[in-house]
Amino acid sequence: MRHRRILTIAILLCGLAVPAPAQDTDDQNRDEQNRETIDLEALSTLPMPQRERDLIEILSAIRRNAPSASDKEAMRAARLQRQIEESRFMREDAAARDWIGIVEESHTTKAGDLWLMIDIAPGIRILTAKSHIVDADDDTLIAAGSALYDIVSQLRTGQAVRFSATFEGGVIAADEDMVKRPEIQARFILVTPH
Repeated sequence: MRHRRILTIAILLCGLAVPAPAQDTDDQNRDEQNRETIDLEALSTLPMPQRERDLIEILSAIRRNAPSASDKEAMRAARLQRQIEESRFMREDAAARDWIGIVEESHTTKAGDLWLMIDIAPGIRILTAKSHIVDADDDTLIAAGSALYDIVSQLRTGQAVRFSATFEGGVIAADEDMVKRPEIQARFILVTPH
């Protein structure tokens, strides 16, 4: 079974299609799910734009050097450092072009629009707001009836995607969350299955 998963990931990465060997129904169902999802470890092997790798490294370095949660003042300083580095990164270019990630979640709001959360590395997420209350000025929610809505509504958790987006800024949260589980709010322009 492990060899089939490795082969499936290799096929996904290369874009090749080969017939699967005959298997029982349960194995076929599992393998179909595996073909459509790639774990975050495999994500790092996909061809990723340098800007995306740069952001992941900035946020990962701050996380690696983060103090323990009990040192509140040091954690606050690490959070401030993250905000400074993230701001510098976005001033250079606030757009993600052809980045890759894994769909973490996508749901419909009460108003019928979609929110979307994509992991670009373990614990690093690019996402829309989750409601119109939070999204009042940024318009990051994906409008019902739009072409993007039609695509995103078909995506599943764990599915690899390629996307382009405009960054709105880091999500404000507790210091530890901002350092160890950074989230960046964005307006998605294009999302396609990878």
